[in-house]
Amino acid sequence: MKTQITLALLPILASCFVHPSLELPKHVYENANLVLSSDFVVRCDDILFTKAQSDFNRQISGIPSVQRLTWRKAAELENVVINAMKGTPKTFLKVCEARKKFFRTLRTMWDSCINRYYLLKKLDSTTAQNISAPFIYVQMWDRLDFLCNAGLEVALSNKFYTDTFKNTPAFQYCEKAFLDALNSDGTNFCSPAQTFLDCTDKAFQDYDDKLIAGWFVCENVRAGYTPDCPNLRCYVYKPSIH
Repeated sequence: MKTQITLALLPILASCFVHPSLELPKHVYENANLVLSSDFVVRCDDILFTKAQSDFNRQISGIPSVQRLTWRKAAELENVVINAMKGTPKTFLKVCEARKKFFRTLRTMWDSCINRYYLLKKLDSTTAQNISAPFIYVQMWDRLDFLCNAGLEVALSNKFYTDTFKNTPAFQYCEKAFLDALNSDGTNFCSPAQTFLDCTDKAFQDYDDKLIAGWFVCENVRAGYTPDCPNLRCYVYKPSIH
């Protein structure tokens, strides 16, 4: 049995490599739905969760204010992680090592603690500012899972291409078209998301013919959507030779 719950201002945020999450139109959040299983149970030790987060923060930054960040400041924390991964291969791998230790600390509680529903229940109020935090936070870990595992080798060997691609007019057009589609119909999310992935793939292939780097860019965008749109796919095409 499923229970459908509508949450005001529910963000389903997207992002790409070393690129902050896209802020979607307000009415998309207002019209979004969560589907919860009736037997949904969360078992998260908050003390251990807090310790794991603190250890992660200390490993990627020596700044005291950063070390105190929690999921409630997810956007700020995401930017710290992004900036660390934009540095050198050494700093990139340092973030991945911190992620591994975070995972090992939580162990069987990972799915309960890194969980949008659990974090939403802990919010003091449903304001536009803080209700987005659980979604950005969980998305950050989803992206790190890809970047530090399946996408790791590609990320390090194609870092220049993927870092500079996000500033191209073609990719910025894809983002704008995606947001325009959501402005027109905020109730239809997954179809525009797939179009956004296809547009991103085409834009990258026009930018550079490295198929594996194109796959990486598309998959990293997709990683931010899979909790809400599990059927999204990345189709990497070889550019036509004229």
